[in-house]
Amino acid sequence: VKESSSMLIDYYIGYCGDDVHILMTHTKGTDSKEIHQLAWDAFEEGTRVAKEE
Repeated sequence: VKESSSMLIDYYIGYCGDDVHILMTHTKGTDSKEIHQLAWDAFEEGTRVAKEE
C-alpha cells in the first residue's frame, strides 16, 4: 500500500482478532478496479505476514 500511496488520499489498515479492515480514501470512484486490486493485494500481504508470525 505504501508504494501505491500516490493513488490514495489517506488509508488505514487494522485488525481485530483474525479480521482485517481496510479503509481507503481516493478519487477513483466506487468501481475502480485499480483500487479494488490494491485492497486485495494489501489483504493478501497481510495474510502472508500473519502466517509467518
